[in-house]
Amino acid sequence: MTQQLTLPISLNKHVGFESFVEGKNANLVSHLKRVIEHGSAEYPQTSQRISVLVGQKGYGKTHLLLACCEFAQRLDLDYQYIDLTKLVNMPPQVLLGMVESPIICIDNLHIVDENLAWQTAVFDVINQFIENDQCLLVLSSQKSIEEISYELPDLKTRLNWGVNYVVQSLDDKQKLQALKTQLKLRSIPVSEEALDFMLKRVSRNMHELNNMISEIDKETLASKRKVTIPFIKKTLSL
Repeated sequence: MTQQLTLPISLNKHVGFESFVEGKNANLVSHLKRVIEHGSAEYPQTSQRISVLVGQKGYGKTHLLLACCEFAQRLDLDYQYIDLTKLVNMPPQVLLGMVESPIICIDNLHIVDENLAWQTAVFDVINQFIENDQCLLVLSSQKSIEEISYELPDLKTRLNWGVNYVVQSLDDKQKLQALKTQLKLRSIPVSEEALDFMLKRVSRNMHELNNMISEIDKETLASKRKVTIPFIKKTLSL
């Protein structure tokens, strides 16, 4: 099974669909899971198996891409996760050697803005996906398809050809639920008062909230202390 990841992140329950609080993104999550499960049997048009996820940083795009990989892993399907920010300074030809798996997840598409060589590489990946009739190609971007500056106009056409979603942010209640879910998965008991403190005193950006949980997890393992408000203040230097 292909498991090359360009980020030092393991695929586990922390990044699965189960730990993703959907909010207004239920249709998106359902679509990704069904394509991975059923592929061309349920989605005969290749365009139905290509998706671009657009949303601001911290909206959960990377989580969703890694969740696709984790879900594929459970189904014993080959997958590939590629973070373009890790590759953009390399020859773009490296990309074509990494996309033979049926499940391909490409993160940070916006990085190819005004970059002809890398736009051509992504365009070639999409064409290869179509030719090979693979299962799922999902790309994420902080910029919408229309906002990217194209040196290769055909790439814009290809990207608009797929099933595209705007990833919606969570409200405060849903962010609290997401915090509880991540803490529960890590078996970290936290009082409601401590949760409320975290949500009020730190950034509500989910990317930063998840980084905060990872830091708290690491410190609780090291110190064996309970997660209290004083512990949070000390750990996060608040």
